[in-house]
Amino acid sequence: MGNQCKPLNVRQERFAVLVASGVSATRAYIEAGYKVSENTAGTNGPRLLENAGVKARISEIRAEASKKQDKEAVLTVEEKLAFLAKVIRAVPEEIGPDSPLCQEYTEELVAGGTRGKLLRGNAPEGNEKTGQTVIRRKVKTIDKMRAMELHSKLANHFGPEQVVVETGPNTLASIEARAALVASALNRRGK
Repeated sequence: MGNQCKPLNVRQERFAVLVASGVSATRAYIEAGYKVSENTAGTNGPRLLENAGVKARISEIRAEASKKQDKEAVLTVEEKLAFLAKVIRAVPEEIGPDSPLCQEYTEELVAGGTRGKLLRGNAPEGNEKTGQTVIRRKVKTIDKMRAMELHSKLANHFGPEQVVVETGPNTLASIEARAALVASALNRRGK
């Protein structure tokens, strides 16, 4: 029998998952289902970390999580364009406090006056309840002009216009002839 690792049992697997997620070895040992005291878990948890199979499984779980995070952290150009399009097309009245497009949201109840004026502070006697109570909502969203600029850059709307340049002996002769005319004109100006 060589130095092969045995498959992990249920508690060892749970321990490995817990440790890989950031739980201490002592806490993971108890939460994995080992029925021991805190002191014993403080000794056995770190000892179980040295088990080759457990150590390999923790590394494997962390590598999988890292790949997943890397994949989720990178947005494709299509995802960026789609988000920016949402920002550009968003109607402020339809954006609520839970919207990903909302940067700041406030609501304020204000008593309305007889002509729709908003009364603040102490209203004149008998005028406190005239008009309707108004909810004033203030939504600050992502800058639409900046979103449009970024969208255009990602979509390559600002790309350089293509200039076709012919090459070959005729083109070179034409350039040399034009350069001679420019040089001649400059010489006459300088005299």
